Amino acid sequence: MRIFFAGCEKETFQDIAYKQGVRDILLSFYWDKGIGLKEEKEKGFNVFLDSGGYSARKKGVNVNVQDYGRFLEQNKDYIEMAANLDVMDINKALENQKYLEQFYPVLPVYHYSEYVEQKKDLMEEFCKKYEIVAVGGIAGMEINRKILRNFLNYCFRTAIKYKRKVHGFGITSLELLKNYPFYTVDSTAWLVGGKFGMILKWLPEFKMKTTIHYSQKEKMLQDNIPVKLIEKYQERLIHNVREMLKMEQMVTKLWRIRGVKYD
Repeated sequence: MRIFFAGCEKETFQDIAYKQGVRDILLSFYWDKGIGLKEEKEKGFNVFLDSGGYSARKKGVNVNVQDYGRFLEQNKDYIEMAANLDVMDINKALENQKYLEQFYPVLPVYHYSEYVEQKKDLMEEFCKKYEIVAVGGIAGMEINRKILRNFLNYCFRTAIKYKRKVHGFGITSLELLKNYPFYTVDSTAWLVGGKFGMILKWLPEFKMKTTIHYSQKEKMLQDNIPVKLIEKYQERLIHNVREMLKMEQMVTKLWRIRGVKYD
Protein backbone atom coordinates (compact mmCIF):
# COMPACT_ATOMS: atom_id res chain seq x y z
CA MET A 1 0.00 0.00 0.00
CA ARG A 2 1.15 3.51 -0.76
CA ILE A 3 0.08 6.72 0.95
CA PHE A 4 0.00 9.81 -1.25
CA PHE A 5 0.58 12.77 1.05
CA ALA A 6 -2.00 15.39 0.06
CA GLY A 7 -1.71 19.14 0.57
CA CYS A 8 1.81 19.46 -0.83
CA GLU A 9 1.09 22.37 -3.17
CA LYS A 10 3.27 24.66 -1.03
CA GLU A 11 7.01 24.23 -1.52
CA THR A 12 7.56 24.38 2.27
CA PHE A 13 5.34 21.35 2.77
CA GLN A 14 6.96 19.53 -0.13
CA ASP A 15 10.39 20.08 1.39
CA ILE A 16 9.30 18.79 4.80
CA ALA A 17 7.76 15.68 3.26
CA TYR A 18 10.71 15.02 0.93
CA LYS A 19 13.33 15.29 3.68
CA GLN A 20 11.48 12.63 5.69
CA GLY A 21 11.49 10.21 2.75
CA VAL A 22 8.09 10.89 1.15
CA ARG A 23 8.04 10.39 -2.60
CA ASP A 24 4.30 9.92 -3.22
CA ILE A 25 2.29 13.15 -3.11
CA LEU A 26 -1.19 14.17 -4.20
CA LEU A 27 -1.57 17.60 -5.79
CA SER A 28 -4.73 19.47 -6.73
CA PHE A 29 -5.23 21.07 -10.13
CA TYR A 30 -7.54 23.61 -8.49
CA TRP A 31 -4.92 24.65 -5.94
CA ASP A 32 -1.97 24.32 -8.34
CA LYS A 33 -3.42 27.12 -10.51
CA GLY A 34 -1.88 25.67 -13.65
CA ILE A 35 1.76 26.12 -12.60
CA GLY A 36 2.85 22.72 -13.88
CA LEU A 37 4.37 19.57 -12.41
CA LYS A 38 7.78 19.29 -14.04
CA GLU A 39 9.60 20.55 -10.95
CA GLU A 40 7.98 17.94 -8.69
CA LYS A 41 8.96 15.19 -11.12
CA GLU A 42 12.54 16.42 -11.25
CA LYS A 43 12.70 16.43 -7.44
CA GLY A 44 11.80 12.74 -7.50
CA PHE A 45 8.14 12.89 -6.52
CA ASN A 46 5.47 10.53 -7.85
CA VAL A 47 2.45 12.75 -8.43
CA PHE A 48 -1.19 11.76 -8.10
CA LEU A 49 -3.17 14.63 -9.61
CA ASP A 50 -6.66 15.36 -8.36
CA SER A 51 -8.94 17.88 -10.06
CA GLY A 52 -9.74 19.63 -6.78
CA GLY A 53 -13.39 19.67 -7.79
CA TYR A 54 -14.63 18.94 -4.27
CA SER A 55 -12.57 21.74 -2.70
CA ALA A 56 -13.64 24.14 -5.43
CA ARG A 57 -17.33 23.38 -4.90
CA LYS A 58 -16.98 24.11 -1.19
CA LYS A 59 -15.83 27.59 -2.18
CA GLY A 60 -18.63 28.04 -4.71
CA VAL A 61 -16.31 27.61 -7.70
CA ASN A 62 -16.42 25.12 -10.56
CA VAL A 63 -13.33 23.57 -12.15
CA ASN A 64 -13.44 23.85 -15.93
CA VAL A 65 -13.06 20.42 -17.52
CA GLN A 66 -11.40 21.87 -20.64
CA ASP A 67 -8.77 23.61 -18.51
CA TYR A 68 -8.18 20.41 -16.55
CA GLY A 69 -7.86 18.44 -19.77
CA ARG A 70 -5.26 20.85 -21.18
CA PHE A 71 -3.31 20.67 -17.95
CA LEU A 72 -3.33 16.87 -18.04
CA GLU A 73 -2.07 16.89 -21.61
CA GLN A 74 0.69 19.39 -20.85
CA ASN A 75 1.84 17.48 -17.76
CA LYS A 76 1.17 13.87 -18.71
CA ASP A 77 4.87 12.99 -18.54
CA TYR A 78 5.05 14.17 -14.93
CA ILE A 79 1.98 12.38 -13.54
CA GLU A 80 1.79 8.86 -12.18
CA MET A 81 -1.99 8.86 -11.74
CA ALA A 82 -4.83 11.35 -12.10
CA ALA A 83 -8.49 11.32 -11.15
CA ASN A 84 -11.61 12.32 -13.02
CA LEU A 85 -13.17 15.74 -12.46
CA ASP A 86 -15.58 15.11 -9.63
CA VAL A 87 -19.05 16.66 -9.92
CA MET A 88 -22.34 16.02 -8.13
CA ASP A 89 -24.17 14.84 -11.27
CA ILE A 90 -23.12 11.28 -12.16
CA ASN A 91 -24.03 11.69 -15.84
CA LYS A 92 -21.87 14.80 -16.04
CA ALA A 93 -19.06 12.97 -14.24
CA LEU A 94 -19.20 10.20 -16.84
CA GLU A 95 -19.08 12.84 -19.59
CA ASN A 96 -16.00 14.34 -17.93
CA GLN A 97 -14.40 10.90 -17.75
CA LYS A 98 -14.87 10.34 -21.48
CA TYR A 99 -13.65 13.83 -22.34
CA LEU A 100 -10.53 13.71 -20.15
CA GLU A 101 -9.48 10.31 -21.44
CA GLN A 102 -8.54 12.08 -24.67
CA PHE A 103 -5.66 13.63 -22.73
CA TYR A 104 -4.84 11.18 -19.93
CA PRO A 105 -6.21 7.84 -18.61
CA VAL A 106 -7.91 9.34 -15.53
CA LEU A 107 -9.22 7.12 -12.75
CA PRO A 108 -13.00 6.87 -12.37
CA VAL A 109 -14.39 7.56 -8.90
CA TYR A 110 -17.15 5.52 -7.27
CA HIS A 111 -18.82 7.40 -4.42
CA TYR A 112 -20.52 6.28 -1.26
CA SER A 113 -23.56 8.34 -2.32
CA GLU A 114 -23.87 6.30 -5.51
CA TYR A 115 -23.85 3.10 -3.50
CA VAL A 116 -26.59 4.50 -1.23
CA GLU A 117 -28.62 5.41 -4.32
CA GLN A 118 -28.39 1.77 -5.44
CA LYS A 119 -26.14 2.52 -8.41
CA LYS A 120 -24.11 -0.60 -7.80
CA ASP A 121 -23.81 -1.36 -11.50
CA LEU A 122 -21.55 1.68 -11.81
CA MET A 123 -18.79 0.09 -9.74
CA GLU A 124 -19.20 -3.07 -11.79
CA GLU A 125 -18.83 -1.14 -15.05
CA PHE A 126 -15.76 0.70 -13.78
CA CYS A 127 -14.10 -2.56 -12.77
CA LYS A 128 -14.81 -4.12 -16.14
CA LYS A 129 -13.02 -1.29 -17.93
CA TYR A 130 -10.33 0.18 -15.65
CA GLU A 131 -7.27 -1.28 -13.90
CA ILE A 132 -7.61 1.08 -10.92
CA VAL A 133 -10.86 2.47 -9.50
CA ALA A 134 -10.99 5.19 -6.85
CA VAL A 135 -13.59 5.12 -4.10
CA GLY A 136 -14.58 8.30 -2.32
CA GLY A 137 -17.23 10.31 -0.60
CA ILE A 138 -16.55 9.01 2.90
CA ALA A 139 -13.74 11.28 4.14
CA GLY A 140 -15.02 13.55 6.88
CA MET A 141 -18.45 11.92 6.82
CA GLU A 142 -20.15 10.48 9.86
CA ILE A 143 -21.28 7.15 8.46
CA ASN A 144 -22.68 4.24 10.42
CA ARG A 145 -19.87 1.70 10.75
CA LYS A 146 -21.99 -1.19 9.47
CA ILE A 147 -23.12 0.77 6.40
CA LEU A 148 -19.56 1.86 5.70
CA ARG A 149 -18.35 -1.72 5.91
CA ASN A 150 -21.14 -2.81 3.56
CA PHE A 151 -20.04 -0.16 1.07
CA LEU A 152 -16.37 -1.15 1.17
CA ASN A 153 -17.22 -4.86 1.20
CA TYR A 154 -19.12 -4.35 -2.04
CA CYS A 155 -16.36 -2.23 -3.61
CA PHE A 156 -13.61 -4.74 -2.82
CA ARG A 157 -15.71 -7.78 -3.65
CA THR A 158 -16.28 -6.27 -7.09
CA ALA A 159 -12.67 -5.15 -7.53
CA ILE A 160 -11.34 -8.59 -6.56
CA LYS A 161 -13.79 -10.26 -8.94
CA TYR A 162 -12.20 -8.37 -11.84
CA LYS A 163 -8.67 -8.36 -10.34
CA ARG A 164 -8.62 -4.58 -10.04
CA LYS A 165 -6.86 -2.20 -7.67
CA VAL A 166 -8.54 0.38 -5.45
CA HIS A 167 -7.49 3.90 -4.45
CA GLY A 168 -9.10 5.33 -1.32
CA PHE A 169 -9.70 9.08 -1.35
CA GLY A 170 -9.01 10.59 2.07
CA ILE A 171 -8.75 7.18 3.74
CA THR A 172 -6.05 6.57 6.34
CA SER A 173 -8.16 5.05 9.10
CA LEU A 174 -6.04 2.18 10.37
CA GLU A 175 -9.16 0.11 10.99
CA LEU A 176 -10.02 0.34 7.28
CA LEU A 177 -6.47 -0.15 6.07
CA LYS A 178 -6.16 -3.36 8.10
CA ASN A 179 -9.39 -4.77 6.70
CA TYR A 180 -9.25 -3.74 3.05
CA PRO A 181 -6.29 -4.18 0.65
CA PHE A 182 -6.12 -0.66 -0.77
CA TYR A 183 -3.54 -0.24 -3.53
CA THR A 184 -3.13 3.46 -2.74
CA VAL A 185 -4.72 6.02 -0.43
CA ASP A 186 -4.25 9.73 0.20
CA SER A 187 -4.62 11.95 3.21
CA THR A 188 -3.99 15.42 4.63
CA ALA A 189 -3.98 14.05 8.19
CA TRP A 190 -0.26 14.78 8.56
CA LEU A 191 -0.78 18.40 7.51
CA VAL A 192 -4.14 19.35 8.99
CA GLY A 193 -3.33 17.42 12.12
CA GLY A 194 -0.07 19.26 12.55
CA LYS A 195 -1.72 22.61 11.98
CA PHE A 196 -4.42 22.05 14.56
CA GLY A 197 -2.18 20.29 17.01
CA MET A 198 -2.84 16.61 16.40
CA ILE A 199 0.21 14.50 17.15
CA LEU A 200 0.42 10.97 15.76
CA LYS A 201 2.33 8.09 17.33
CA TRP A 202 2.75 4.65 15.77
CA LEU A 203 2.73 1.96 18.43
CA PRO A 204 4.38 -1.50 18.20
CA GLU A 205 1.03 -3.18 18.87
CA PHE A 206 -0.10 -2.03 15.42
CA LYS A 207 -1.99 1.05 16.53
CA MET A 208 -1.85 4.74 15.68
CA LYS A 209 -2.23 6.85 18.79
CA THR A 210 -3.61 10.36 18.34
CA THR A 211 -2.86 13.05 20.90
CA ILE A 212 -4.79 16.30 20.69
CA HIS A 213 -2.87 19.52 21.27
CA TYR A 214 -4.23 20.65 24.63
CA SER A 215 -4.52 24.37 25.29
CA GLN A 216 -2.50 23.86 28.47
CA LYS A 217 1.14 23.09 27.90
CA GLU A 218 1.42 21.52 31.36
CA LYS A 219 -1.08 18.81 30.45
CA MET A 220 0.90 17.82 27.36
CA LEU A 221 4.11 17.69 29.36
CA GLN A 222 2.40 15.35 31.81
CA ASP A 223 1.63 13.10 28.82
CA ASN A 224 5.35 13.13 27.91
CA ILE A 225 4.83 15.08 24.67
CA PRO A 226 8.20 16.65 23.66
CA VAL A 227 8.24 20.43 24.05
CA LYS A 228 9.24 21.00 20.43
CA LEU A 229 6.07 19.23 19.26
CA ILE A 230 3.97 21.44 21.51
CA GLU A 231 5.50 24.72 20.43
CA LYS A 232 6.51 24.28 16.78
CA TYR A 233 4.09 23.59 13.93
CA GLN A 234 6.78 22.37 11.51
CA GLU A 235 8.17 19.96 14.10
CA ARG A 236 4.71 18.41 14.39
CA LEU A 237 4.55 18.03 10.61
CA ILE A 238 7.94 16.31 10.51
CA HIS A 239 6.92 14.00 13.33
CA ASN A 240 3.53 13.14 11.79
CA VAL A 241 5.09 12.36 8.40
CA ARG A 242 7.48 9.90 10.03
CA GLU A 243 4.68 8.18 11.92
CA MET A 244 2.50 7.87 8.82
CA LEU A 245 5.40 6.37 6.89
CA LYS A 246 5.75 3.77 9.65
CA MET A 247 2.06 2.96 9.24
CA GLU A 248 2.44 2.68 5.46
CA GLN A 249 5.33 0.25 5.87
CA MET A 250 3.56 -1.93 8.42
CA VAL A 251 0.23 -2.07 6.57
CA THR A 252 2.09 -3.04 3.40
CA LYS A 253 3.88 -5.78 5.32
CA LEU A 254 0.57 -6.99 6.80
CA TRP A 255 -1.01 -7.43 3.38
CA ARG A 256 2.14 -9.02 1.99
CA ILE A 257 1.91 -11.65 4.74
CA ARG A 258 -1.73 -12.17 3.73
CA GLY A 259 -0.61 -12.79 0.16
CA VAL A 260 -1.45 -9.42 -1.39
CA LYS A 261 1.36 -7.90 -3.44
CA TYR A 262 1.19 -4.92 -5.75
CA ASP A 263 3.68 -4.00 -8.45
